Amino acid sequence: MKLIWAILCRDSSIDIDNNLVSIFNCLEKVEFFVDKTKLNSASQTNPLAFPADYQIVSSWEIIDASKDNKLDFKIEIVDPENKILKSFENTFSVKQGSSMFRHRAKFQGLLCTVPGKYRFNVCQKKEADKYELVSSIPLEVMF
Repeated sequence: MKLIWAILCRDSSIDIDNNLVSIFNCLEKVEFFVDKTKLNSASQTNPLAFPADYQIVSSWEIIDASKDNKLDFKIEIVDPENKILKSFENTFSVKQGSSMFRHRAKFQGLLCTVPGKYRFNVCQKKEADKYELVSSIPLEVMF
């Protein structure tokens, strides 16, 4: 499978009548108000957790639709200092005959350590236990 696009948003919806996806409130930048004492104690081992609901919506092209396919991927949340704060792995089976696959990963809460550009890395397993970065979605976080 090949990633076509991935986007960070607040919400999305899939119309059951025509199978079209609608994406709402794309996220590029967020600002949180933080007590300075909490900000000074934040670190990679003790990140701040902000109440934020968000999703990563992705669309994948199936290269060989004549067979069953499997998608192994992970999403890493990386802070501005390149530390991985959280990682999520998942596997999906896609039946023969499907030419496209969409996925919505829903998250509650955003972990932050410092202000700056965070990255949501979408990685696909290409070989046994080897993931390859296929997309990196930026989010500017300001305090």
